[in-house]
Amino acid sequence: MGTRITKLPDNLFVKGNLYLNNTKLTKLPNKLMVDGNVYIRGTTIQAIPDDARIKGTVFN
Repeated sequence: MGTRITKLPDNLFVKGNLYLNNTKLTKLPNKLMVDGNVYIRGTTIQAIPDDARIKGTVFN
């Protein structure tokens, strides 16, 4: 199914998991902070920004 979201704001903080599977996102925002896991299957995201802080695992 997916979503129309194509961009996330810089300095995004997620308390829990971030589910982005099957979205049209091409990159993650700068200074992303996630307390849980990040799910990016079915996206064209190729890299995690150097300044991202993800406490869990990135699933792609």
